[in-house]
Amino acid sequence: MDRTVVVSGGGTGMGRAIARSFALDGDRVVILGRRREILAETAAKLNAESGSELVTFHAADLSQPDQVEPLPELIGDVDVVVNCAGGVDRSDTDTLEQLRDSFARDFAGNVLAAALLTAALLPRLRRPGGRIITIQLDRRPSGRRRVLLGGQGRGHRLDLPDGRGARARGHHRERGRARLR
Repeated sequence: MDRTVVVSGGGTGMGRAIARSFALDGDRVVILGRRREILAETAAKLNAESGSELVTFHAADLSQPDQVEPLPELIGDVDVVVNCAGGVDRSDTDTLEQLRDSFARDFAGNVLAAALLTAALLPRLRRPGGRIITIQLDRRPSGRRRVLLGGQGRGHRLDLPDGRGARARGHHRERGRARLR
């Protein structure tokens, strides 16, 4: 295929699995995240696995506008944007100030990062046919995790067992390719 796919949070976890899927399909993949070393290692492994040099990376804190602004020029035209950066802050929340700070970190990493990246890349999204997919992980009070998938005006929810076990990642790998086409 001849698409350019941007995956935020592409250095680890679900983002890495999504980037891998696109790379193995022959798409040009740009992975984004905060940790340059992790991104470089992931890009090298995915390139070795795919037998090509299709995976590149840019390190940036996507909740910071000054780090997001240069990305459209660096990346170029885009066919698919996958917002997968973020997670759930697990800091102590014994005081109201700690709770506020935890929520602010969650908001910045999950909502603000996706909003800024999408807004920045929207002018470079190919039309017709460009896609924006947003994936967010949410920890429920019951202790169960769920993945919220949004794209093309529809939202989907996938409930996962508690924990970061292989079952959650394995389920994503099995179902992920079909959902991201």
